Amino acid sequence: MKEALSNIKKFLSPIGYTKGRWRGFLTAEMYDAFQSVFTVQVGVFIIAAIETKNIENIKFWAIILVVVNIFSYFFGWVAEMCRESANGKVDMGLRRKYFEKYIHLDNTKVETIGTGKMQNIIFDGISNRVGLVNDLFVAILVEILAIIYAFTLIATKSPNRTYFLGFTLLFIVATFLIRVGLGILQKTRKQAKEINMDLARRDIKILMSKFEILQNNKLSIEMDKQEDLINKKVKLRQRGNTKKIFWQTPASGIMDAMKIGIYVFVGIGIVTGNYTFAYIMLLLQLLNIVSRYVWNIRKYLKEWYKSIVHIDKLWETFDSISSMKNTKDIKKFSPKHGDIFLKNISFSYEKNKVFENFNLEIQGGTKTAFVGESGGGKTTLIKLLAGYIRPDKGEVIVDGQKLSKIKLTDYYRHIGYLTQDPSVFDGTIHENLIYALDKEPDTKHLEKTIKDAKCEFIREFDNGLETEIGERGVRLSGGQKQRLAIAKIMLKNPNIILLDEPTSALDSFNEEQINIALHNLFKGKTVVVVAHRLQTVKQADRIIFLEQGKIIEEGTHNELVKLGGKYKRMLDLQSGF
Repeated sequence: MKEALSNIKKFLSPIGYTKGRWRGFLTAEMYDAFQSVFTVQVGVFIIAAIETKNIENIKFWAIILVVVNIFSYFFGWVAEMCRESANGKVDMGLRRKYFEKYIHLDNTKVETIGTGKMQNIIFDGISNRVGLVNDLFVAILVEILAIIYAFTLIATKSPNRTYFLGFTLLFIVATFLIRVGLGILQKTRKQAKEINMDLARRDIKILMSKFEILQNNKLSIEMDKQEDLINKKVKLRQRGNTKKIFWQTPASGIMDAMKIGIYVFVGIGIVTGNYTFAYIMLLLQLLNIVSRYVWNIRKYLKEWYKSIVHIDKLWETFDSISSMKNTKDIKKFSPKHGDIFLKNISFSYEKNKVFENFNLEIQGGTKTAFVGESGGGKTTLIKLLAGYIRPDKGEVIVDGQKLSKIKLTDYYRHIGYLTQDPSVFDGTIHENLIYALDKEPDTKHLEKTIKDAKCEFIREFDNGLETEIGERGVRLSGGQKQRLAIAKIMLKNPNIILLDEPTSALDSFNEEQINIALHNLFKGKTVVVVAHRLQTVKQADRIIFLEQGKIIEEGTHNELVKLGGKYKRMLDLQSGF
C-alpha cells in the first residue's frame, strides 16, 4: 500500500509546478463533463413539461439550458487557458528537474547509453509526462466523476432497484474487461518502445553517417535492418490486436446488451402505461453518455499505457544511474600551483580494465604529454583528471585536494578541457566565447584573445562576433572550431589545461595555427596533453608513453629519441615518407 501511494505521489508530483493552474483546469473540465449530463436532465424536464402542457416549466427549463450553455463556453475558454499554462509550467519544471539530474549523472554510465538514446529517453519521457498529467489524467478523472453523477441520476429515477443493480454489475464487468485488456497489452507496448528507440538510433546513424554510407553503398543494408525492425513492430501490433479482440468484444457486447435491455424494459413499461416517454429518453440519453465516457476512458487508458512506457523508461534510467557524488554542498576547490597526483588509481569500463594501482605525479606549471597506441588509457586518464569520470579505487589529488572531497562544479571553473571534438554550440561566436564567464570581457581583452588564439577569421564574416555558427559549429571548419575553443579557454584563464588530441583531425596548415595558439595558451599553466601526432608534444617538459594502462617510457623528446624505444619507433613511422 505504501509503495502504491508513493508511486501515485511520484506520478502526480509535476502538478506542483502549475501553481494552482491545474486546479483551474480541473474545475473547468469538471463543469464541461457535468454539464453534458445536466443538459440531458434539463432536456428531459422540458419533454415532461411538454407532455403535461406546462408552459411555465418549459420556459423555466429553457432559460436554465441557455444559461448552462453560456457558462459552458466560458468554462471551455478557462479550461484551455489553464491547460496551456499548466502544460508550460509542467514542461519547464520537468525539463529543469531532468536536465539538472542529467548534468550531474555519473558520466561513466551516461557514455554507455549514448547521447542519441538519452535524448530520446528524456524528450519522450517529458513530453508524455506532460500529456499524461495535464490531459489524460484530468480527462479520466473528470469522466469517471461524470459517470458516477449519471449513475446517481439513474439510481434515483429507477423504480426497480434489482434492475439498477444488474445494470451496475454489467457496467462494472465491462469496465473491468477494458482495464484487464489494456494491462495485457502493456508488455507488447514496452517491446514496441524498445523497437522504436532502436529505429530512432538507426535513423540518427544514417543521418550522421551520410557520406560513409554513400561511399560504401550501404544504404540498402541499413534499410534492410530498418525493415526487420518494422516487421517486428508490425507482428507485435498484430499480436496485440488479436489479444484485444478477446476483451474488447465482450465489453462492447455488454454495453450493447445494456442498451437493448433498456429498450425492452422501458418499452414494455411505456406500452403498459408504467413509464413516460420522458423517462425512456432520460435513461437512454444517460446510458449513451455513460457509454461514450466509458469508451473515451478506454481510449484514454490506451494512450495512458502508451505514454507510461516512455515515463517508466525515464524513471528507470535516472533511478538506475547514480549521480556524481561531489557536485554540490561540499568543500570548494582552492587553486594553487596546479600540482597533480594520481594515487593508486584503478579504473574499468565494465569488465575492461584500464588502470590498476596506477601512480603519477605532475608538477604544477609544466607541460606533460601522453602518447602511445590507441586503447592505452590516455583519454581515460584525461577524463579522470577532469573529474569527468571517477576512479573505482584510488584518488586524483590536485593541489593537495582530493577530487572526491571537493565540489566538482567549483573545480571545473579552474580547468580548461579541450578535445578533438571542440566544445562549441548552436549560437553566435560571441555567445560561445563568453559562455564560461561570469561577466562580459572588455573589448581590448577580447580582441587580444582573438589574436592570440589565431581567430582572426572571425573578422571575415559579415556579422563578425554575431555570426551564427550553427549546430555543433557546422558553419566553421575544423580548424576554426578548434581555435574558437582555444579562445574560450584563454578567456576563462584556468590554472590547469587538459587537451585530448587537439590537432588529430586537422591538416598541417591548420595544425600550425593551432600550435601557435596553444603556445600562447600554455604560458604559466599546468598542461596535460594527449596526442598521436608527436609534432604537437615535442616541446613538452615530460613525455610519457602509455601502454595498457602502464608507463612504458618517459622523458623529454630528445631523451626518448636517444632511448630508441617505442616513442622513437612511433616518431620514425610518422616522419618516414
